[in-house]
Amino acid sequence: MWNRFFVLILLSFCTGFLGAQQVLYSPFISGQPESRFQVIGKAGNFYWVQKSKKIFRSKKYTGVWDEGNFNFEIYDDRMNPVTSVPFAVSNDVIKEYFIPGEEYFDQLLFLKDNSRTIVLLNRFAPDGNTVTTNDTLASFPARMKYSNFLLVRSEDKSKILLLGFETIADSLPTLHSFLYDKNWTLLNKTIYANANISQPYVQYDLVDYPLEHLHGSNLTRPKKS
Repeated sequence: MWNRFFVLILLSFCTGFLGAQQVLYSPFISGQPESRFQVIGKAGNFYWVQKSKKIFRSKKYTGVWDEGNFNFEIYDDRMNPVTSVPFAVSNDVIKEYFIPGEEYFDQLLFLKDNSRTIVLLNRFAPDGNTVTTNDTLASFPARMKYSNFLLVRSEDKSKILLLGFETIADSLPTLHSFLYDKNWTLLNKTIYANANISQPYVQYDLVDYPLEHLHGSNLTRPKKS
């Protein structure tokens, strides 16, 4: 059993490092088995790590990870700890996206109620200071599930495309499309209904990252570590 836990960062977030690759190590971090660390991106010169804890209901209960309450642990470019940002996600959230960038770190939350699914933006400065909270970006029909959404970012990170694939019995497949610039200004909103619409076959997770690096019909996710 490990008594200590360290975070290893491969600088694959930085472009242009195709030859020599650098590795940075953080200072030792307490590695109790009830804590979990996940590297979620680099914003500016700061690395963001999500820290979750287990919920224990009894001494014999092995526990489950508390995905609704966690901390964003932020490190500088030498992997020195800078700050910790506590965060809570409500039970109404059905999907979450993390979008790291040069100027900001963005978090999208998809919340469902009886009438619709809304998309909220939380924007942070690279060092963890809050810029925007609960800014509404889009709205989708309530029947849509977490696996019906797809977020795509252009390779130069200047455009972001949010797609929602809606399937209704005895109706044409419907595609909800929202195009934004990097600051989430809406550039175009369109709804398509066509028999030829099909959802791309990629892995869909509850916590996800935008697809990037579009080459022809190929879509790949950016590396997280």
